[in-house]
Amino acid sequence: MKISPVKFIAVIIAILTTLEQSALAQNGVSLEFDGTNDRVTVPYDESFPTEVFSICAWIKISPPGHRSAIIARGEDDDSWDLAWHLYLEPDGSLRLMVEDSSMQNFCYPYVCFSQVLQSNCSLSGKLLVADDKWHHVAATRTASGDLAMYVDGQTVVNCVQTGVPSADNFQDLTIGCTHGYIGPPPGGVEPPIWFFPGRIDDPAMWNIAITASQIEDVYLLGVDPKSSGLVGFWSFNEASGQVISDASPQSNDGFLGAEPDADNADPIWIVEDVTCPWDLDGNGTVGTSDLLALFAQWGTDGPADFDGNGMVNTADLLILFANWGPCP
Repeated sequence: MKISPVKFIAVIIAILTTLEQSALAQNGVSLEFDGTNDRVTVPYDESFPTEVFSICAWIKISPPGHRSAIIARGEDDDSWDLAWHLYLEPDGSLRLMVEDSSMQNFCYPYVCFSQVLQSNCSLSGKLLVADDKWHHVAATRTASGDLAMYVDGQTVVNCVQTGVPSADNFQDLTIGCTHGYIGPPPGGVEPPIWFFPGRIDDPAMWNIAITASQIEDVYLLGVDPKSSGLVGFWSFNEASGQVISDASPQSNDGFLGAEPDADNADPIWIVEDVTCPWDLDGNGTVGTSDLLALFAQWGTDGPADFDGNGMVNTADLLILFANWGPCP
């Protein structure tokens, strides 16, 4: 496949414009969750979105074999109402669940715990994301009830007239698990469940429904801490310690595990050797020679397949430009 000079220049201009908006790139630090009891806890704050939201994260996981929550506003201990959670089915396919104020559960795009497609949903891509490669997953819901789900920056689900998430929820936000049984819990305490066995990075949350174009920008270039409506962005760049800092204006800081102090529910910091994979010729700088190497691999699954989708294409070109210059 060849790219015309006009299109090539247009791509460069678009990338330079986006870079001016202070988009971030991943730096090789993430958290690994054991699938048994590990989680990140962010204490409840009134800024947490309910009916209108956008949520996303990078994940790397093999088929989990059980339901596994990525980012969640799980069931409240008093109301027993769930707001929403983004999770994986046992086979590793992406789902979103919400619960309304009458305790009715809705799952998207399929009816809860079945393979029956919701009549108000349509599919336009694959939901399976558990192949032990990094994938970016996201979901948005508008005030009118339109819901969309995304994998690697592309729309995979569209739903209309969706259930209204319950606002009667004061549960902590959790990353790597959710809270609650289906139905009233014993003793009135909603336990943590659906633990995630894999790695998570850069979870984020907005109190608005960002657009498909904005989701693609987040996928390619990272979360802009100055983006409108951002109420939580945990880059996991600390690489050590217990505190998870929120880069959004809301300062919704969290901590590893079930308690602020170290406990056996703490996920493990993974600090990879940042080898600068965009530096295809190994000279320490992402530059013209790497661009030429990428074009030489166009349409193949070569080393320039930075997003791991099986083919070197425009998305990989954008990623290379986003990391232009000296390696970290």
